[in-house]
Amino acid sequence: MKTARFQQIRDRAVAAVDRVFARPLRLSPMVSGAADADRPQHEFEAPLRVAVGDDQAPKGGGGKGWSTSIAAGNTMVAIDRRTYVGPAIRQGDRIRDLTMANVVYDVARVDDRDDNRLFLELTET
Repeated sequence: MKTARFQQIRDRAVAAVDRVFARPLRLSPMVSGAADADRPQHEFEAPLRVAVGDDQAPKGGGGKGWSTSIAAGNTMVAIDRRTYVGPAIRQGDRIRDLTMANVVYDVARVDDRDDNRLFLELTET
């Protein structure tokens, strides 16, 4: 497969970001809310960006409020595909931040469209 000229620079930048911002995480594969016996737990390092901000309720038209909230941010993990050797990550799996006591997230969405990063959108359990 051919590579573009920017890819070497991009790969060095990703490695530099990970050296500074990656934290130890543990993947717990799940199926129907229980541990997945076919995929073992796996520890890895990746940057984790925790959402900041409160839920915000948009204002409705004509002086009426709408009954909805919008999350002000998402908690994301950005995994370097070149270094990740664990099992496939699926929606419903759990990610534990090993640097924080009792912080566990559910994988809400897996975005595998990027060629160098696997992005996980997380919700706190």
